[in-house]
Amino acid sequence: MNELIKLGNENGIFISQDNSTQPKLHDNILLLMQKFKSAYETKDLTALKHTISDDFCGNFVGASSKKAMVNLFENYWTQLPRLLGLKLEIQIYHIIESSNSFYSGIVEFKTKLKIGPFPTKKTIESGKLYCEAKPDGILNTWRTSKIASLSENQESVDNILECCRAIGVNPDSSFEEIKIAYRKRIEGLHPDKVADRAPEIQKFANKQTQKLNYCYKKILDRKSRLCKVNNN
Repeated sequence: MNELIKLGNENGIFISQDNSTQPKLHDNILLLMQKFKSAYETKDLTALKHTISDDFCGNFVGASSKKAMVNLFENYWTQLPRLLGLKLEIQIYHIIESSNSFYSGIVEFKTKLKIGPFPTKKTIESGKLYCEAKPDGILNTWRTSKIASLSENQESVDNILECCRAIGVNPDSSFEEIKIAYRKRIEGLHPDKVADRAPEIQKFANKQTQKLNYCYKKILDRKSRLCKVNNN
């Protein structure tokens, strides 16, 4: 697996050294990561809320909603001794999609505890996580919309709405819109894109590809049936 290097002048944000096979990290995502990192390290609950989408989902440490995520961090910070500080590292292992309307990728959060300015040897690691983000609200502010472990992201997609969300379309999207969205989602999961990544990332990419292929077929089948009904 390729080593991680510091992303530009960013303190505490790292990315896979060889990113030639994956999309470039969008500036809006970098800004979101900076905001989240700052809110986390300063234990600023209000600022943290602004980095999480109202329709957040996932199963990160059991948090499946925005309220649950906020409560998770609030409880964690409350339990910490007052003099204990936090230093967060965000490690980006693979970018699946990064555009002006959507981000998905595999990241890991590493918290290093410190006493005042002095670091301790204690590090808390989240493990590799699947993350999504998108513009949200009236002002289209970028916020995190999903965080899940690589295994937890393989949830059931039997519901057509869940399939649409996985592809990034609406039930009434056109055939062309569905095809374009599917290609964007699937591109970053191609075997060539993850050939030098860790085995668990390759396994995740394979499972996610199966899921997207299933959803794509299910959505197209539904559209075709509706077209036949409307034409009769």
